[in-house]
Amino acid sequence: MLHRYWASITTPLLLISLAALCLGQAVPSRSSSSAISGAVSGAPPASATPATVDDDEDSPDIPPIARGRISEGEYLRLRDQHIGMLRGVNDLSRNPHARSQAIRKMEGQEQSLRRFGALSSAAAGQVGLLGGPAWTPLGPDPIPNGQTSPSEIPVSGRVTAIAIDPTDFSGDTVYVGTAQGGLYRSLDGGSTWTPLMDTAQSLAIGAITIDPLDHTKVFVGTGEGNFSGDSFFGVGLYIITNANTTPSLTGPFNAASASNPDAGVTDVFTGRSIVRIVVNPSDDNKILLSPASGISDAS
Repeated sequence: MLHRYWASITTPLLLISLAALCLGQAVPSRSSSSAISGAVSGAPPASATPATVDDDEDSPDIPPIARGRISEGEYLRLRDQHIGMLRGVNDLSRNPHARSQAIRKMEGQEQSLRRFGALSSAAAGQVGLLGGPAWTPLGPDPIPNGQTSPSEIPVSGRVTAIAIDPTDFSGDTVYVGTAQGGLYRSLDGGSTWTPLMDTAQSLAIGAITIDPLDHTKVFVGTGEGNFSGDSFFGVGLYIITNANTTPSLTGPFNAASASNPDAGVTDVFTGRSIVRIVVNPSDDNKILLSPASGISDAS
């Protein structure tokens, strides 16, 4: 869903950016001058191959309207730069805590609105702000054209971590982490799924470990450590208690130890991805986390 949305909003903006880039060149070459005149007049340059009706509109490569006017490499570079701007990649590179700070501010604003709405409804006998009918989620849904070659097949997002409750010998209790969709639990072997981390500050999951001393407690490391172009970092460790009944989410846990040798460091996990969690089988207060470094995107 998100990929289709990005494609729909970025294509016209990219074409405008490309036109501005071409027109903004101070001393264009002969070839670029002909490309510019062709772009302004609407006619393709002499060297350009006319677009055909059979061109794939879902192609991830340069669209037909831009072919012959800009190189494919330059188009893909500008597209990647524009998508990065929409995703806030540069902002996160400068301040990895920006997302966490924004979420905390939003939650505080929502709490203030709820309190104000409750006071208003109590005074006027009406439904306050943020009241009214409840919403029912319909997703997550597969991406209809997620795979286009050799044939179009619906796909879902990446599964990055899986943990099966070792005390459930039927194998029905399963926890699955996703690249940017949070953590899900199934109690019927995968037939149905329940999201457990929709309120977390990061929905990128890198590791899941079930407490060896208490199978109702699940440790979840945020951040995807696969270093792909759309892998995102996390904010630390979350712990889910009563995970197989009425789950309760606490975290993120990312504070530095008092004995941390790095002076001034207060948060040791935001900007990183936790790729493995090991719990001491005789003392579940002793936990080892293996992080992978990285800010966001491919950087």
